[in-house]
Amino acid sequence: MVLSIEHAIAEIHKRWGQRAIVTAGNLPPQPDRLPTGLDGLDYLLDGGIPRGQFTHFVGRPTSGTTTLVLRIIAFRHQQGGQSVYLDLEQNFNGDYAHRCGI
Repeated sequence: MVLSIEHAIAEIHKRWGQRAIVTAGNLPPQPDRLPTGLDGLDYLLDGGIPRGQFTHFVGRPTSGTTTLVLRIIAFRHQQGGQSVYLDLEQNFNGDYAHRCGI
């Protein structure tokens, strides 16, 4: 049985709702990106971290996630921007943050 693309889309909308398939012309605009100061990371993140959204960095202890975040925040501050750092693990070290450039 051969189905037309329109029929398949109609069936998906019927079963899963109108937002199950979105055409490229109807996609919401992508948020502005904030460069991290690390060219390789910016490349992987398609230009940087999304502006105005939470970004959660996860890694094993001593994997460098805190250093990475502090360096990104320091770069943002050098550019005149502002950042918020939520320390969910409650192990923030002000001296280390200063050594990272904050």
